[in-house]
Amino acid sequence: PEFLSVVWDSGLVREQIERVARTSAGIYKIAQPDLEQIWLPLPSTNEISRIVEHLTEQNSVLRRNLDVLNAVSLRASRLRQSILKLAFEGRLVPQDPKDESASVLLERIRAAREAGAVASPKPEGARKRRAGRGKG
Repeated sequence: PEFLSVVWDSGLVREQIERVARTSAGIYKIAQPDLEQIWLPLPSTNEISRIVEHLTEQNSVLRRNLDVLNAVSLRASRLRQSILKLAFEGRLVPQDPKDESASVLLERIRAAREAGAVASPKPEGARKRRAGRGKG
């Protein structure tokens, strides 16, 4: 059964099925006479056993690799969160005690804006064009 499952899902069989399948409203159908014409490779019983054994081993390796990948992905996500937390706390790099704190800097900017000393920067492309005047 394992061998038949692998062969049935193979590109060789899939191409044969798609050639004769008909669709109606997005549902594919295949007639019994067409199904009887599908060619399936049929090696010896010993070879089938070896193929299934090899596929079982490969699936086991694949499952272990996926488990490792999921664990590494979870760890990377947690590390990313830790790095962002440290960055926002100002503990990612050594701090210079002479540097102004962010809260003091923001307060100074806010006060300057209220006093009219600092104009708010406009985003690029925010300039209005006069009607009737184009480029060129």
